[in-house]
Amino acid sequence: MAALVGLGLAAPAACGGYGKYCDAWVDCLNGNDDDRTACDTWLSTEEDRASLYGCDDLFEERQACWESQSRCESAGGLALYVTCDVQGGNNCRCDDEEERYHQCMQD
Repeated sequence: MAALVGLGLAAPAACGGYGKYCDAWVDCLNGNDDDRTACDTWLSTEEDRASLYGCDDLFEERQACWESQSRCESAGGLALYVTCDVQGGNNCRCDDEEERYHQCMQD
């Protein structure tokens, strides 16, 4: 099973509204159906948590950014599905969305 790696990484979905994102994530990591299920479960759980905190819109903004900005990169022989430029520093394209979402979840 492909590992969910976290440095500004866009991680996991197939059954919910995350199919496109999770399909690309699983393809990047050369994953399987279990990885696809894990991705969907992870994002569905995150969406539920966001709803509990009243952060639905910010979750959707972050997810939209992940879907449009994530790409498959390689670093040290590992495939990573990220929103950051791992080879050229950490220029992350979803920092603003991440910050707003995490701030809402902490309030």
